[in-house]
Amino acid sequence: APAIAKLLSDSDEGMRQLAAEVLGHMGAVGAAHAHEIAKLLSEEGKHARRCAAEALGRMSEAGAAHAPAIAELLRDSDAEMRRIAATALRRMGAAGAAHATALAKSLSDENPVVRGCAAEVLGH
Repeated sequence: APAIAKLLSDSDEGMRQLAAEVLGHMGAVGAAHAHEIAKLLSEEGKHARRCAAEALGRMSEAGAAHAPAIAELLRDSDAEMRRIAATALRRMGAAGAAHATALAKSLSDENPVVRGCAAEVLGH
């Protein structure tokens, strides 16, 4: 995992995206790199941000530490990013539920998929 984590700072966005995705599927071993993955949430490139949010959503407590940053993505201009953020918060349990107010605002999102995902998250 350390070799894959090094790719999170690669100059190529696709490589950063792939590294986040792979680490997100590695369980506790990947979760050890949650802090480095979270840095991708503030990137300009939407693909790396999407993969980072998805990966953190899979990382239980390690990912839940970054719930506030993921909740901010509920206001992203990219509808797919907003959907991924809502799903990640749902997977984070109590840490995600702490952002119910932000999720409730997503119920009026212009995108029906985002609205539906927010409703699903709030219903759990």
